[in-house]
This record gives sequence, structure tokens and C-alpha cells, in this order.
Amino acid sequence: MLILKVSGLLTIFAVCCLFGFLKSSALNKRAVKLLDFLKGMDFLGERIKMGTSEITELLKISFKEDLITYEGSEFFADGDYLKNEDISPINEFLSKLGMGDTDSEYERIKAYKAIIELQHKAAETDCLNLCKLYKTLGVLTGVFICIFLL
Repeated sequence: MLILKVSGLLTIFAVCCLFGFLKSSALNKRAVKLLDFLKGMDFLGERIKMGTSEITELLKISFKEDLITYEGSEFFADGDYLKNEDISPINEFLSKLGMGDTDSEYERIKAYKAIIELQHKAAETDCLNLCKLYKTLGVLTGVFICIFLL
């Protein structure tokens, strides 16, 4: 009987800790994904400025596979770990990409890059402020529940 109680309490504690660490990891992955978008936009801007190839090929070269999904001739941001406020400017950027000349496209990339940089800074701030909180909250919730059930 004691073994069942101890294993149940350990399971509850582990689940609470895991939830806190997963929530913290999701915040960190958001910041990393936005940074990858920024790097891809830099690369795309330089390639467009050089005028080397078509937009479809440049997007596939510039961005990692987990950042952009391709559906026919349309491109969309992969929404895993991102908020709606992160996805909407990226999708707007991707939907109208290639409609102008190279100079205007380069300026457009710089403008959207500034927006994504603000989102990335907000994500980093959230990560710094909340990651440790979620981890600690998960552990303390697990301890509280275990003590309560004893």
C-alpha cells in the first residue's frame, strides 16, 4: 500500500515538474524560431538584392523547413510555438513577396525585419522573465500537491 502511495506521489510530482519545464521550453522555442526568421530574412534580402534566382527558390534556400510551409505556390509561416501576433506579419510578408522590383522588395524586407525584431525582443524578454518562473512553479506545485495528499 505504501509503494502505491509513493509511486502516485512521485508521478504527480513528475507531471507537475514536466508541465513547468515544457511551458518554459515553449517560450524559449518561440524566441529561437523568431531569431531563425530574422536570419532567413537577412539571407533573403541579400539574395534578392543580388537578383540571383526566383522567389520560390530563394525562400526554400533562405528559411529552414520548419519555419515555412509550402502549399503550391503559396508560402505560410509554420505556427508552432508562435503567437498570432508573430504569425500575421510573417504571413503578410510572404503573401506579397515578389510583387515589386528588387529595390522595393529589399526595403520591404527591411521593414518587416524591424517588426520581427520587435517580436523577437518581446519573446526574449518573456523568456527571461517567465522561464524560471514556470520551472519553479511546476516544481512547487508538485511539492504542494504531494504534501497536501500526505
